[in-house]
Amino acid sequence: MRGKRIIVLAIACIWGAGQASSLAHGLIDSTNPQRGARLERQPRRVAVTLTEQPTDARLVVRDGCGNKVGGDSKRQGATVGSIVAGGRPGKWSVRFNAVSSEDGHLSKGGYSFRVMGEVNCDQESAEEEKDEPAETRSDPEPSRDSPRERTAPSDGPDSTGLPAAATLLSLGVLVGAFAVGVALKRRGRA
Repeated sequence: MRGKRIIVLAIACIWGAGQASSLAHGLIDSTNPQRGARLERQPRRVAVTLTEQPTDARLVVRDGCGNKVGGDSKRQGATVGSIVAGGRPGKWSVRFNAVSSEDGHLSKGGYSFRVMGEVNCDQESAEEEKDEPAETRSDPEPSRDSPRERTAPSDGPDSTGLPAAATLLSLGVLVGAFAVGVALKRRGRA
């Protein structure tokens, strides 16, 4: 009876691991500027490279005062970029929406970095828009300014949430496998 329980548990773990990896598509592979960077001046361009090439992707860049400062999103391969115009110091945020070329799923996520300087949001900005990402129309040059490294999602609002979903799914599979093992053990006693 113990052998059956181990086999059931092993199958459940393998299945759960496969399900978790299928949820992990369209995550951030690298960013430019890097996540959490502290810059002396604003970047001219912001780019996100995803773990797989999207069929469509949109990027929104906001400055330290929350104003939209990125231009139209441009995509080349797995990299989505935006030219930055204007912007104020503070914590900048970059958000993306991407449709997977693998299975058509929508991935959302983002990251932040800081532009050093005094934050003064009382002055008028050239662009005070608060709208969602613009559609991708053309392809930018791929980002080569930052090393390609897998950026782990954070716990905050900058993460995609997919690793958490994969973890919860795997945990559910393990609990289910445990319940099956207990049921098989009780059945053996009856």
